[in-house]
Amino acid sequence: MISERARARLKLSLVFAIFLLPPAAAWLLHSLAPEWQPFGTMNHGTLITPPRPLSVEGLTAAAGGAPRALKLPGRWTLVVVASVPCESACRRALYDTRQARIALGKDAGRVQRLLVLDAAPGPSALGHIRNEHPDLETARADPEWLAPFATRDGQTPSAGSMYIVDPQGNLMMRYAPDADPEGLLKDLKRLLRVSRAG
Repeated sequence: MISERARARLKLSLVFAIFLLPPAAAWLLHSLAPEWQPFGTMNHGTLITPPRPLSVEGLTAAAGGAPRALKLPGRWTLVVVASVPCESACRRALYDTRQARIALGKDAGRVQRLLVLDAAPGPSALGHIRNEHPDLETARADPEWLAPFATRDGQTPSAGSMYIVDPQGNLMMRYAPDADPEGLLKDLKRLLRVSRAG
């Protein structure tokens, strides 16, 4: 027969086990399989791991000179990467990012948008982009600046690909040109909710 003292110790041991087992299992799983991710992750975009740092070095404003008000560290940035001319996939991505930013309501000021092109657009194309998207910063990038956007297998981004850059200037999430804009908006809302930065 178990004594009262032994029963109390057993209960105490069970309480400790209940609290210590989950973190111990998580540590063990992370140690044995660091690449494993649980099924049903909440994000809709593809997480870029590890995040890749970016800066405005290597960017030139589409009309020449330095980009006007672009500061990658400090705000969340929605980036669209495309080739000149900005055709259907590029235009759709610009529309989707504009609508996502508008849908953020009072948090819209925490997010800026950037269109990165591989060459300078003509004056009429640039005028059209500015009329449709007055809040959009448009820049052209040298190939070195675009290197972090390449996929793991070295593929350059498809025209109209969308990205999220965090307020520390890290490229952290990728969306295909045909991605559901609702997914982009949900991810953005979640990031803004859990982060005070930007």
